[in-house]
Amino acid sequence: MVSGAVNIIEPKMSLEDRMLMSSVKDSVGCGLNIALVNGVSCELIETRASDMWAGDINDLLNFIRPLHEGTLVFVASCNNPVTKMNEETRNVFF
Repeated sequence: MVSGAVNIIEPKMSLEDRMLMSSVKDSVGCGLNIALVNGVSCELIETRASDMWAGDINDLLNFIRPLHEGTLVFVASCNNPVTKMNEETRNVFF
């Protein structure tokens, strides 16, 4: 897992030599980049990039809230992810 920095370094994630998120897959963006993985099969469930500057924090919460036990959550940031975090998102990530 590699976190990004502005427009210089793109975040990317891989698991067992499989790329989950990267700029090559066009699946990363500014803010929090999240990959959900089945904890038993290690299969990728879904990915999402949540813009923490211009995006809506409720989109991120609606993505995170329905997680099931056994789901692995991989998170890589690009830029400062705390700009829009409210108490609920802080409790989820910290």
